[in-house]
Amino acid sequence: MSPVRFSAEPKSPVPLLIINASRVTGVAPLLVYFDGDAITKDGSGREYHTEKHDWTFGDRASGAVWGPTSLSKNRGRGPNVGHVFETAGTYTVRDIITTEDGKKFSPSKRIYVLDPNTVYAAGLTTVVSRTGDFTGKPTGATELTTTDIGDVNALMIPGRRVLFRAGETWPTGFSVNARNVRIGKFGAGDKPIFQGGIRVSDAEHDCDDVVIMDLTLTGDDGNESAGIFFEGSATNFLALRCDISHFGTNFQCLISTLNYYDGQGDPQSMYDMVGVVECTLEDAVNYDAFWDCWRMVMLGCTLDTVTDEHVFRSTWIKGGHIAHNSALNGVAGKHVFKILAPDYTDESAVVPLASKTQRLNMYSNRIVGSGAEDWIVALYPENSTEDNR
Repeated sequence: MSPVRFSAEPKSPVPLLIINASRVTGVAPLLVYFDGDAITKDGSGREYHTEKHDWTFGDRASGAVWGPTSLSKNRGRGPNVGHVFETAGTYTVRDIITTEDGKKFSPSKRIYVLDPNTVYAAGLTTVVSRTGDFTGKPTGATELTTTDIGDVNALMIPGRRVLFRAGETWPTGFSVNARNVRIGKFGAGDKPIFQGGIRVSDAEHDCDDVVIMDLTLTGDDGNESAGIFFEGSATNFLALRCDISHFGTNFQCLISTLNYYDGQGDPQSMYDMVGVVECTLEDAVNYDAFWDCWRMVMLGCTLDTVTDEHVFRSTWIKGGHIAHNSALNGVAGKHVFKILAPDYTDESAVVPLASKTQRLNMYSNRIVGSGAEDWIVALYPENSTEDNR
């Protein structure tokens, strides 16, 4: 008897559905970066461009809408997105994926957010006032009355929360240089004002899990000054609802700084998971933001006016979410957004050889030129080398 043979059309590859989250638990406000990959194994490598991703963060407490765009804070789109969970609880994040041929998938991820008043209970929270007014402080917080910024710097130790009296003004900035620190305000009234910048990390002290929120930083228009800046490695950093103005660069996160200190014998690693959310960056001398990062998030910010350079500049981003921002008022011969890639042959201590700027998810931004710029948005290599690999 002759053998019977059957044949069938090969099945389409089944996607391996993964939501990668930078963190699945942490203290509110918690910034999480999500990367939703539906890998069809079809060999095209184009899934990032051909698949549609619609996200819901399960975070109804995040409130209404982003100011610059009036779009919901509880939704996102694109393969990689960021979100800030400001309230303790358990959240189910869902990514509704539509493939190029119309198939739909809906992977999800649970995020567990802890209450800062529980994590930083008595003994772990210090409230600081220049005048001794501690009205509205968290229950059990340690009180410190001082006008000495050295006393403030001494509070920045791992596992602490430091809150400044609303409405008070400090004549200088301060340094963090520690891990697992929360910095903000207490009491009713305007944000505390610091007439100087905040150094988050230095060559010998990297930072991880640092939040700076609800502060105002003002500079003196010095060309070399910076508002929030890093002089060493940093991961899981969030600036939330801060107003920063009149520095040389209002927000500064540079590859060149890491390369310099690495060359001085202090090994560094690339910035990763750095977020700026609902901040105002304005009236800088050079840049409102100069930002190099492995993964970065900028949401709901206003970047307005520079004197000499670009409003936003980056020389390398490996994965980013830039959405719901307003950026405007560049200068002649410059750009509002300038996004570059390193020279393909550059040797760097912190960026691998032949790195590319890629996986940048940028949408729903209001970008307005002054009419004097070369282009409002510019995407091109750092130098004239042409390389299309």
